[in-house]
Amino acid sequence: LHTSCCEQEYSESGRVVYPAGLYSLLKDFDERYRDDETSTIQSYIVTENGISDASDVMRPAYIVEHLLAVARAVDEGVPVSGYLHWTISDNWEWADGYCPKFGLVDVDRADNLRRHRRPSFALFRDIVAKRRVTVPQREDAWAQVQAAVAAGATHRFCRADDGQSSLDAAIERPFSDKDWRFSAAEAEVDRQKEARSQTQKHTSAVTDSVAEVTSTINQTIWGMWDSIPGQDEVNAGVYNTLNDTMLGLGHAIWGNWLDSNEEVLEAAVVEGREV
Repeated sequence: LHTSCCEQEYSESGRVVYPAGLYSLLKDFDERYRDDETSTIQSYIVTENGISDASDVMRPAYIVEHLLAVARAVDEGVPVSGYLHWTISDNWEWADGYCPKFGLVDVDRADNLRRHRRPSFALFRDIVAKRRVTVPQREDAWAQVQAAVAAGATHRFCRADDGQSSLDAAIERPFSDKDWRFSAAEAEVDRQKEARSQTQKHTSAVTDSVAEVTSTINQTIWGMWDSIPGQDEVNAGVYNTLNDTMLGLGHAIWGNWLDSNEEVLEAAVVEGREV
C-alpha cells in the first residue's frame, strides 16, 4: 500500500475509496426491507460519509461522487431523507488518534488549535446551498485528482503494512491512477457477482447436507439389513446395486431441486433471507 500505485485508492486511514459501494448498500437495504411487513423503516439517513485527506485533493471528488451515488439510489426509489458529511473539522479517531484528517476545516494543533478552511469547505457549502451537484463541479474535482497523479504527488497514509495497525506519524503514499468515480452500472455488476457467489455457497452447503443425509439413510437401512441373520451371504451384487440406486436417486432428487430453485436461492441471498 505504501510504495507504489495500485488498483485501488485509499484514504489516509486505509479505507478504500469506492462511491459505488454506498449506492449498493442503500439498494441492498431497500430491497431487504421494502416488502418486509415487520419493518418500521420509512427512510434512510446517511449519518457518516467522508474521507481522511489532509491534502484535500481527493475530498472534493469524494464528496461529489458519493452524493451522485446517493442521488442515483433516490432516483431508483430508495427513500433517503438525509446525508451528513464526516466531518466539519479534524478530529480524534479512536483507533488512529490525530493522524487521519477528516475535516472540511484543518485544525492546527501546533498553533492553539487555529482553524483553516480547506478548499472542499467552499465546495460542500455551495452544494448544500444550491442543493445540487453541477457538471463543472464534478469535472473540476476530478481534474484535481488527475493532476496529482500526473505530477507523481503523494498523500499522507496512517495505516501500517498489516492493513490494521495505525501509525503515530503518517508516511507518504502515491495517489492511485484508478478511476474511482461513481458508476451505477459497475455497482450493479458487483452486486450481481456477490449474489452469484453467495448462491454458490448456499448451493454447496445444501449439496453437502444432502450427501450427509443420504449417507445416514444408507447406513441406517443397510445396518438393519446386515443385522438380519444370514444376510451376509446374500448376493453382494444385489447389495451394491441397491446402494448405487439409493445414492443416484438422492442426487437426482436434490439436483433437480437445486436446478429448479436456483433463482429462489439467488433472490434469497440478495434479500438476506434464510432458505
